[in-house]
Amino acid sequence: MELHAPEGGIHSWRDFFVHMATIVLGIMIAIGLEQSVEAIHHRYERRQLESDIHADLEANVKRVEYDRRIYEGQRAALVELRAAVEARRAGQDATTPDVSARRSATGVMPSFAAWEAARQSGTLALLPNAEVRIDSRFLFQLDRLSDAMAEFEKSALDLESFEERFRDSPGAFDMQMKDPAPDIRSMSPEELEEYSQLLSRMIKSLDRFTIRMRFVDMEDRVLLSGVRNDEEMLREMSRQMGASYR
Repeated sequence: MELHAPEGGIHSWRDFFVHMATIVLGIMIAIGLEQSVEAIHHRYERRQLESDIHADLEANVKRVEYDRRIYEGQRAALVELRAAVEARRAGQDATTPDVSARRSATGVMPSFAAWEAARQSGTLALLPNAEVRIDSRFLFQLDRLSDAMAEFEKSALDLESFEERFRDSPGAFDMQMKDPAPDIRSMSPEELEEYSQLLSRMIKSLDRFTIRMRFVDMEDRVLLSGVRNDEEMLREMSRQMGASYR
């Protein structure tokens, strides 16, 4: 905005006050217009963020449902393989079960792209405080899920590294590649014990991961139900957890 002196000059106090009032009014109009444009932009950004978050939540519900079936199969394969190892340790004539099919699939991690982008850009601040609190709680669960996934992948790598000692396999069953288990008949008692421990560790890390995934799924569904209050969210989560353990 450029300020100019009146064309006829200022000859009285009245002219001065009229000129100052004109300037102040012009500045207020300019500021008001700027704030209105910014408010409209923020409203658009907020609606877009809420739409992106909602889309992530709906996609996550489908991902978790898919993952549940995948990881149930993986756990069953690990338990079956460990049972064969334990039978072998007990002196039985057990052989390696064919679990390659159930070892060739992996889940899809729930997405938190919308939250991560909003956290990086600072647009989470556009949401009401109540929504920010429950979104922060959801982000906390996603972080814990990522930690559990990292531990699961580490246990899978340790198990595959052990198995590689008994056969050369380019596969990696935690990467959707077929990777048959080695022949347990070629293992010594000490190796069978180590194998059993690695399988047990992977089973437990998978259990921890699926429990974390279950928490994320519950929060997904609670948020999709329209809950936008921290207390209501905790109450609904407690209700769902109570119902699932009956």
